[in-house]
This record gives sequence, C-alpha cells and structure tokens, in this order.
Amino acid sequence: DEGARVKLQRFLDRHGAPHVTLLIRTIIESEGNANALIEPVISAVSKLMVFEREWPNRGLAWIEAFDKIPLMALLQTMRDLDLFQPTSLGHYLFMVLRNRLAKVFEPAAPAK
Repeated sequence: DEGARVKLQRFLDRHGAPHVTLLIRTIIESEGNANALIEPVISAVSKLMVFEREWPNRGLAWIEAFDKIPLMALLQTMRDLDLFQPTSLGHYLFMVLRNRLAKVFEPAAPAK
C-alpha cells in the first residue's frame, strides 16, 4: 500500500538498503506473515531492529523468531480492542513484539 511504500522509502533514506532488505525479509519470509507488509508492521519491526540491534544480527534465528508471531492477527486484535489511534498502532505493536522477542533472545535466568 501507499503508506508502506512511503515508510520503506523513509527507512531506506534513514537507515540504508541493508536495513530495509532485512526488514522486508523478516516480514515476508517468516511463516504466515507474507501478507503483513503494511505500514504499522513495517514501522514496528523497523523500530525493533533499531532499538534491539543485536537481535537482527542473529541471522536465521531472527526470522525464525517471527515464525511464532502472527503479525496480522496480532495487529487485528489491537485494532479490535479500539484502544489505539491508527497512527500509534506501529508504536504499540513494537512494544508487543519487543516483549515477545525478549523471551526468545533474552530468556530469564533460572531460579536458584
């Protein structure tokens, strides 16, 4: 969509081609998320890549972590809650993704 195209161009100018390439691959190559290349998801995943720089550097484990996250279903649940402005969905989706992926990339230490 147009919003996705504009956002990708902005990220290309700001972060460069490698960032945008990994961003697109993360979304479309993760299981069940090929249709999630839309503005709120693009914004959330890009922000996650910027704030948690070491996570995307884990290669295939990064994309595999998204295999367990149905991005469009999660976004629809957020929309259905009617708590978020459409312009803020990407930000709050980023927070949800960050919490979910922290469980994968920063598991809690075992209790002693």
